[in-house]
Amino acid sequence: RRIHAIAFSKDGTLIYSVGEDQDLVQYDRLIQEERNRITLRGLKGLSLAMISDHLVAVGGADNSIRIVDMIEKGE
Repeated sequence: RRIHAIAFSKDGTLIYSVGEDQDLVQYDRLIQEERNRITLRGLKGLSLAMISDHLVAVGGADNSIRIVDMIEKGE
C-alpha cells in the first residue's frame, strides 16, 4: 500500500515508514531487510518523527498522534 511518510535514524542506517497499510515499518539499510513491523490498529499513518533512537511519533488520518516504542514492539 501507499507510504505517506519516512524518517531516518540519526546514523542513517534505519529507515522508518508509515502509510495506508496501518503499519510502522523499520528497515535496516545495511542488511537490506525489514527489522520490525508494528500494526497501529486502525491508524493510517500520515506523518512520523523520530523522538529518540527507539521512540517514534506517528500522526494519523484520525488527527491523533501515537508514540511507538520500537524496542517494546508496541504503543
